[in-house]
Amino acid sequence: MTELERTEIRIEKEQKKLQQIKNRIRLLNQKLKHLKKKEEIRKMYIGQK
Repeated sequence: MTELERTEIRIEKEQKKLQQIKNRIRLLNQKLKHLKKKEEIRKMYIGQK
């Protein structure tokens, strides 16, 4: 295996890791949006009392 092949394999592995991180960030952002919406609804409900 040449140095170039090893480097390409390393790059592929790192790209997979990066994609996993991006997916995790996307999921966390969705959860955050949901929590913010939930909090806004709660504040509106409390404000009506």
